Amino acid sequence: MNLRSYFSFIYTRKVKTFILVLIVLNAVFLGIETNKSLSPEIAYMLRAFDKIIIYIFLFELILKQIYSGIRFWKNGWNLFDVLIVGLSLIPATNSISVLRGFRILTVLRLFSSVKALRKLVIGLVKSLPSIIWLIMLIFVVFYLFAVLGTNLFGDKFPEFFGSLGKSFFSLFQIMTLESWSMGIARPVIAEYEYAYLYFVSYIMINTFIMLNLFVGIIVNAMGSESEAEEKKEQLNSSNENRIENHLSKLKKQIEEIRITFNLIESEYKGLKK
Repeated sequence: MNLRSYFSFIYTRKVKTFILVLIVLNAVFLGIETNKSLSPEIAYMLRAFDKIIIYIFLFELILKQIYSGIRFWKNGWNLFDVLIVGLSLIPATNSISVLRGFRILTVLRLFSSVKALRKLVIGLVKSLPSIIWLIMLIFVVFYLFAVLGTNLFGDKFPEFFGSLGKSFFSLFQIMTLESWSMGIARPVIAEYEYAYLYFVSYIMINTFIMLNLFVGIIVNAMGSESEAEEKKEQLNSSNENRIENHLSKLKKQIEEIRITFNLIESEYKGLKK
């Protein structure tokens, strides 16, 4: 038996579930460690658990590499896991104590361990080209309204529209709908009666239409990814059924050959007698 076959258990459901539980526990322990009122004994115990879990992750990746060989490095999710675990293994000394925070990145392994989360990430990545074009469109709308707002309201409201940069910031605040009415819009409308057209049209375009388009692109990409995954599973299932049918036919043919051989053998023995 090939040595690699001994490590096939690393891809079983039980091992995957065990690793998933460790990822969640590791995230919980790191969150508890942030409590400054912990006793030194509990803090030491949590750090010990953290190190044990990280070394289990490392051992898991080593077994996966042994079993998969060179194919291990061709899988993007495996490379992602190696990067996350590698950053977690960096010792956090006083000079680079900020690296201690990298340990929380192990929770990102949920993306590679949970199939549903993998679909979400792949969907987001595939939607990036469309998102970039949408961001450019949003920027054009931002720029248009920023220049317009600076020219219209800059003289009386320099704190909001005194410059192009201030206008950009005010428009961003309006887009988030954070204190936009009482803080910005109503004082401006009190001075310029027609200003409501400016604010209402901007909110309709950038806040409602553009952001809904943003969500729609992501949802559409994730839906396409789910359909592609379903088609792939159906194809794999179809191939498995085809192989099973072929094996069944081969078994029947072998059985027929065995029966024929037994008949020939019995006839030959009869002739010898």
